[in-house]
Amino acid sequence: MYKDQSNYDFKIQKEIGIVSEKPSGWTLELNLVSFNGKGAMYDLREWNDDHTALRRGIRLSESDLKSLMKVIKKYLEGTENEE
Repeated sequence: MYKDQSNYDFKIQKEIGIVSEKPSGWTLELNLVSFNGKGAMYDLREWNDDHTALRRGIRLSESDLKSLMKVIKKYLEGTENEE
């Protein structure tokens, strides 16, 4: 189901925050993560409780993260009036 994670070398540079927690104990988190010795990027994915296993996620540069925030804000402001 998930790729062999032994092929990944990752280091969480900064834990930013937990978005949600699953009944299984896995958490969806936004962190700054470096993979395979490359520069750290903003990373949104599920992690197990001790951060030794991870699931698929997305990685964003700082500019992509800022753009995504603008898109989300615009969307939420537009739907706010519909409630």
